[in-house]
Amino acid sequence: MRLIYSCLSIIIFSISLYAQSSMDGKKSLEFTFQGLNLGGGIGGKYWLNDVSAIRTTMSGSLSTFDTDEAISYSYDPYTVNVKTQTLKLNVTYLRAISNESEVLPYYGVSSGIDHYSSQSKAVHVSGIIDERRSTEDFLQISAIVGIELRLYKSVSLSGEQWLSYFSRISKNGISTSEYRITTATSTLLVSIYF
Repeated sequence: MRLIYSCLSIIIFSISLYAQSSMDGKKSLEFTFQGLNLGGGIGGKYWLNDVSAIRTTMSGSLSTFDTDEAISYSYDPYTVNVKTQTLKLNVTYLRAISNESEVLPYYGVSSGIDHYSSQSKAVHVSGIIDERRSTEDFLQISAIVGIELRLYKSVSLSGEQWLSYFSRISKNGISTSEYRITTATSTLLVSIYF
């Protein structure tokens, strides 16, 4: 166990030797991770000056799956085909607390739109039994606190915590609204500056 801690200490110390107090470029390509996947999306960041930046992030997914089921009042099998699509777009303003070292604490605000649509069909040999569609749009406003660690001359690693307010509008025949506040969003970002 001490060997692992020693190796990690040497790696972190070596990385900090190569870190610089100012990045090469004002622009960066951003990769946002939520958990162990790229669920937060891909985007870009542009530094307006030494302490202010604008970041945009986009993510999406498309999934399709089929299942075979039996109708409860009959033994005739049918297939359920489900297609879902999501698209998320966020625009974020970031403000650095200090830009004097390789560790950069910051805060910011973000607004975003999430669009989710789903379509399901129950298909029997005699034709379509049932077809349903639903659409939901989420409007989001978030406060962000984070810290960016400059690993190399053009690469940084950031961690963020978001406090978010969501408003949901459902469009599946009946309009419903939902409002909620959550702190459940933690993200890890990798930035490549150019």
